[in-house]
Formats: sequence, structure tokens, C-alpha cells
Amino acid sequence: MLVLINPNAGGGQALRKWRSVEPILRSVNPSFNEYILDGSVEAESTIAQALEDGETEFVAGGGDGTVNRILNTLLALTDKSQIQNISLGAIGLGSSNDFHKPIRQTRLIEGIPVSMDFAAAASRDIGCITYDDGQSYKTKYFLVNASAGVTAEANKFFNSPDKILRRLKQFHVSSAILYAATKTILYYNNIHAWVLSPETGLKAVDLSNLGVVKNPHFSGSLHYPTPADYSSGRFSVHLAHGFRRLALFSLLSNLARGRFDEGEKSCSWSTNALDVFADRPFAFECDGEILTTTRAHFSVLPKHLKVCPC
Repeated sequence: MLVLINPNAGGGQALRKWRSVEPILRSVNPSFNEYILDGSVEAESTIAQALEDGETEFVAGGGDGTVNRILNTLLALTDKSQIQNISLGAIGLGSSNDFHKPIRQTRLIEGIPVSMDFAAAASRDIGCITYDDGQSYKTKYFLVNASAGVTAEANKFFNSPDKILRRLKQFHVSSAILYAATKTILYYNNIHAWVLSPETGLKAVDLSNLGVVKNPHFSGSLHYPTPADYSSGRFSVHLAHGFRRLALFSLLSNLARGRFDEGEKSCSWSTNALDVFADRPFAFECDGEILTTTRAHFSVLPKHLKVCPC
């Protein structure tokens, strides 16, 4: 087992959190290897060497972005036959830790969610995004959810904080998320875009928010009303369009209570394919990582990777 720790996760508090749970984990499994990451290039070389040495159990120690980085590195370095022998676990050392939600008390160690039960690892769907980065088409993968619109912009701000947000992230994550969401809404402008899926056909929208969901939880307490769905070969889509600022604040309030009201300007559906394209570059987010494009295609790799239960 290889545990990869991202010391920058959780507002720079990840290493401190890791040191509080490491002795307990070693008392159960003293043989695991620990590696402190320093950049994505090092992560790739470390994982590549571990795969060459025959390692099959990997643990992402950090937030959702760390899980996403390890996931994408594993998929980039293996083919379909190799990935079937690999399992992924995680230790929630980040700010939101949506991968672990809903968080179960039985999986908390020193208040930190731990998913390292490799004996119970089960095959899960992988979300796939193919997007145009302005030079070529690239592919990214996600386990939890993806978004575009105001939540993606809020995540972008959260990852590149101002002085106030940087301070809040270190000491009070819930307040940091609320501050990031509020400031983003105040400056957000809808994106003129087109959304296409087999169930809806082509829709021209002024995009306010789009959630592409395997696990409904995101950004602290925010969550959609659909259940987590890890093995159906489909994902849930939640679209809000033409919202003004007051409606966006109402959307934020509803999502904090697990509500997404459908109406003339909002709808939800289930699909296995979705295209989003716009007349100007827009930010989209997958498991905390922010990318920019004018066109993105979402699909599913059914039951593609074994993942430890949360």
C-alpha cells in the first residue's frame, strides 16, 4: 500500500492532520509506505515507479483535488487490463472532502474520514470529460462530480484565494466556502451556452449553474437531492439557467438544505452523455480541479476502477 500525502491540502493543514492519524493507521497496518508529494510531476513519477514495482493499493491523502490527481495519474499510466487490478482509497485531509460524504462516524479517526478498507473495494464508474483547451482536445476523469457556472467559478476563487479567503481557509472552512460563494455570486455573469444530451436534445441557455453528479455532495454542506450513484453507468445533471443574483442566492440556500427546485429555469435528468459548449471560454470543475474551455463532453466509464467504501 502506498499512501501519498499532499501537504498543501486543507489550507496547508494536511500534514498536521496526517501526523495525528498516522500512528493509529500504522498500528493496524505497519507495512504501508508513505510519500509526501511535492508537485504533480513528482506524483506521476512516484506512482509510475510504484506500479512498476507491482503496487496495486494507492491512498490519496489530501482533499478532493488530491484524489482527482491520483485518479487521473493512475488512469494515464495504465491500460484497461492493468487498472482492473488497482484499488484507490483516501484520507480526508482537505477542506471539503466531498469524496467521503456522507461522512460516517465509523470511518472517522481523530475526526478525519478514512477510506482504506481495500478488502471491501468495489468497482465504480468514472466520470470522463473531453474538452478543448484551445490547442487540442484533452481528457480528465472524476469520481465525485463536475460543474460549470457559478459553482465552478466559486471553486476557482477558492483555489486562488484573496487574503481574506486564504485566512478563512486556515481557520474556518465553512465560513471560507460561504465567503467564496457570496463574492462569486456578486460578480457572476451568466454564460451564453448550449447544452446537449440524448434526453433533452439541444438547449440554448444563459448558464447559471450546471452540476454533473455521481456523488451529490460538494463545497461543504451543499448537496443535490439525488442519491450517490456509483455503478449505474449514468450521472445526474442539474441545470439552472437565466438566474439573476437574488435567484442565485436562493439556489445557494436551497443547496445547503439539499434542495434543487425544478421550474421554468431549472431542471434535472439522468444521462450517460452530455455536451456543453459556449461562445466564450468558461471555467469548469471536476472534483475540485479547475479547467477552462469553450466545449466539453461528459461521459462515463462504467465500473472502471475499484474504490474503497466511504
